[in-house]
Amino acid sequence: MLLVNYIHKTIDRYVVENSKNIYGQPVDIPLNQVVSGWQEGVKIMDKGSKNTLYVHAKLAYGENSFVGHNQTLIFEVELVDFISMTKPEEQIVPTKNAELIQQYEEQIELYRK
Repeated sequence: MLLVNYIHKTIDRYVVENSKNIYGQPVDIPLNQVVSGWQEGVKIMDKGSKNTLYVHAKLAYGENSFVGHNQTLIFEVELVDFISMTKPEEQIVPTKNAELIQQYEEQIELYRK
């Protein structure tokens, strides 16, 4: 289980959801209820850290997205705490899309340059 604050945006920076504005406090989210991109991103985060996750459509909602089909999404995540009896890496279901993630990370780096 994650305790987080987050902002969910489309690739053109439209804010879809801001957890602080909606709930006014950090939100409990089970790892099995977040998109694969979050599961991968959380692996590199420490308690108290903040990170911006650029999540390719295939690791987000794909064609089932409620904010546009096959759209890359941006999540600004503050990982307040892990609230579970097990270690976070034991809870995360490894993605079968490691090659896709690598390709996407390379594309993001090119975009930033």
